[in-house]
Amino acid sequence: MKQELYIVSLPDYSVPPIISGATKEYIGTKEDIDDVIQNGEFVITKQGVVLSETTYYCLAAEHTFINTYEFDYTIKTEKTEAAIVYYYDGKQYMRCVKTKMKDLQIGIDSQNYYKPDSFMGHPNILFIENGWLCSKLFAVEQVFKSKRDCLLDINNPSPIKFECFYTDIFGDG
Repeated sequence: MKQELYIVSLPDYSVPPIISGATKEYIGTKEDIDDVIQNGEFVITKQGVVLSETTYYCLAAEHTFINTYEFDYTIKTEKTEAAIVYYYDGKQYMRCVKTKMKDLQIGIDSQNYYKPDSFMGHPNILFIENGWLCSKLFAVEQVFKSKRDCLLDINNPSPIKFECFYTDIFGDG
């Protein structure tokens, strides 16, 4: 089922505060984008074309995330689901993921884990529902050099990199 999706640039909270004006692109329906925007922020959205949609499922995964300042975290999750869209915005071809992870735990070291209850990324993008940490919008996970590269990935997907999701959890820390 093809969705009408739009691309929007929102403040990127994963860059150090000394850098002003940095943005991160997200994809979503008009309703999802309106739900994320706060305080009457004016944002420009642009409609694009969904080339393909699929879903990714994984049980009991462990990932390493290295933040902006090169600190690493171990992230464990009971289940991961990601809606994936291949999207063309008129200039570039990209793969975007809308992720949710069940029972996500963040390891500060090999013995100490915690479940996040607040997030440092853009306000309102992430929410917790029934033990799942979910994103309201698709984050751009990969930009392809050409249409051909995008089509090759549609037919034979490369592994998903969840850094675009993790930066919404951690922001710049």
